[in-house]
Amino acid sequence: MQAQCQILSEDEKEIIHRESLRILEKIGMLFHSRRARQVLGSNGAKVDEETGMVRIPEEMVERALGTAPKSFTLGSRVAEKDFDLPSPRSGYVLDNGGIYIRDFRTGERRAVRFEDHLELIRVFEGTENAAVFWPATIEEFPPHIILVKTAISSFIHSSLHVQDELYRPEEVPFILEALETILGSADAVRERKIYSVVYCTVPPRTHEGNMCDAYLDLITYEVPICIFPMPCAGSTGPARLFSNLAIANAERI
Repeated sequence: MQAQCQILSEDEKEIIHRESLRILEKIGMLFHSRRARQVLGSNGAKVDEETGMVRIPEEMVERALGTAPKSFTLGSRVAEKDFDLPSPRSGYVLDNGGIYIRDFRTGERRAVRFEDHLELIRVFEGTENAAVFWPATIEEFPPHIILVKTAISSFIHSSLHVQDELYRPEEVPFILEALETILGSADAVRERKIYSVVYCTVPPRTHEGNMCDAYLDLITYEVPICIFPMPCAGSTGPARLFSNLAIANAERI
């Protein structure tokens, strides 16, 4: 049985959508990525290069939303573990974003190590309804190789879909080379989609530069992007729930 939860009515969702469109067109979003501003400007957005502010007209948004697929599959290295979205079955995502772990052998609270990352993969592999694996957050290696190392080791040791973040465009070629090596070709990377990334906006109404540039490189391989807006009501976002939802939705669009 598939669990469903309907929080907003269709009318309420439409109201939030209309307000999000107003925010995008009249107030705008700050993009620190020059490449992103160029792409948006060439497709009809009004770009202020001096401030980095981009105002996106409703027609442009609706046109882009019309091209978005209503469903797709998060592929896995083992095809039998592919996960459809939306899915008729439940699926778990193992969020390894915490930087500390409780050592089950000693009871010690300590920083996450690479060996913990590998053990978490093994435990999650044996979990019923496991669907998506997030690599652990570790600090054992130089910052410029951490995400590459944990992502590629996840491809090797996990049979599930791997979802992670990249912070810099320089990391992208290593990930793409690993994916092509595993799957055999760039076309297979685009078709199988065994890897996706999370993109967190910077509230309020801001898009970070390096991560945005990295993901512009990834989309040439049709890597799925899970967008996580995070305005906090009353601090980085409006205190009123409706306004905060509208801001979050505008950042997500």
